[in-house]
Amino acid sequence: WYIALGLLVAANTLLFAVNALSTHNTLNTFGFDLGIQHQATWLLSRFKNPFVTANGLHFFAGHARFISVFTAPFLWIWPDARMMLLLQSFSLSIAAVPLFLIANKKLGSNFIAIIVVISYFLYPALGHLNMENFHYDSFLVLFFFCAFYFLITKRYFLYIAFVILALSTKEEAAITIFL
Repeated sequence: WYIALGLLVAANTLLFAVNALSTHNTLNTFGFDLGIQHQATWLLSRFKNPFVTANGLHFFAGHARFISVFTAPFLWIWPDARMMLLLQSFSLSIAAVPLFLIANKKLGSNFIAIIVVISYFLYPALGHLNMENFHYDSFLVLFFFCAFYFLITKRYFLYIAFVILALSTKEEAAITIFL
């Protein structure tokens, strides 16, 4: 079952990455979304003030996207906006792992857990989230699934760690976590 899960995650990551990069390479991503995120993250990766020229604001003036500090080192590897699109595609796909573990624990069946993962990958909003440029909010899916899994398995330290990571994506995450 874990091999099947790994193959599904790999296939979905590849599909999402190819679609996101194809959209970007055909000039269908926009400076106001991807450009703002990339410029700020690139500046952070160079230990510079993340003042974004596209909107004339400091990056943290509009939203509390502190997760960008953790994603900035990836731009040391490849300082291109496509790296951020790849990170988003991978994050949305790898979120299937904690989802599988949750479904398996709650439903007691590897087969049904794989069906839940397939349903997750086929969910239209997930594909739209991946294709709608780049947003740090997309990391919420992975962080929420991980937090919930660690909550139900009573690993509270890891639960708190993923709640903090979720809170670092955007200030609105606090409302969802509170609920």
